[in-house]
Formats: sequence, structure tokens, C-alpha cells
Amino acid sequence: MAKAKNTRFMLALTWAYPRGQGYEEMASDISYGISRVKATLESEGVHVQIVPYGPAFSDCYNRYPRILDVVYASDGKHVGNIGAIFNAMTVLGILFNLSAA
Repeated sequence: MAKAKNTRFMLALTWAYPRGQGYEEMASDISYGISRVKATLESEGVHVQIVPYGPAFSDCYNRYPRILDVVYASDGKHVGNIGAIFNAMTVLGILFNLSAA
């Protein structure tokens, strides 16, 4: 269907939970799963772009560790309002081929 409608198919490479043990393993599992889905779709002839929410969050956290206090909701797992804006900027960067650097 994506090919027939000439659409852009995007997969969200989401973030791992930021607090607690297992962050690296969870991030790796998410990345592996998304890469498998992408490979399966592309084997069917569907071009897929990955939106790197997780790597973008990780990069931002490495630069500004206190960012966790504002981008995540109170549950510490999902994004809050500022995190949603961050996600939107990540998508816009992909759509318009922009770099955060």
C-alpha cells in the first residue's frame, strides 16, 4: 500500500527508559528490532526511513544531563510536552534533511 500511494514510510527508533539498569541493553534491543522490521519491509520493496528519536535523546542527554528533568513525563518512561516538541523537531529534521549540529 505504501508503494501504491507514493508515501514515505517512517519507523520510530524510540528511546530506552532513561533511569535504572538495563538502558544500554534496552536501547540495543529496540535498535535491533527496528532494523529487522526495516529489512523486512525493504525486502518487499518499501523504502523505509528511520526516525532516530532514541539516539537523538541519548545524544542530547550526553551533552545536557539535566535534560531528563524536562523531556520526560513524571513516569520517567514517556515523553512529556517538551519531549513531544523534541520528537517533532527530530521528524522535521528527517523530512527536510536538516542536521542538529
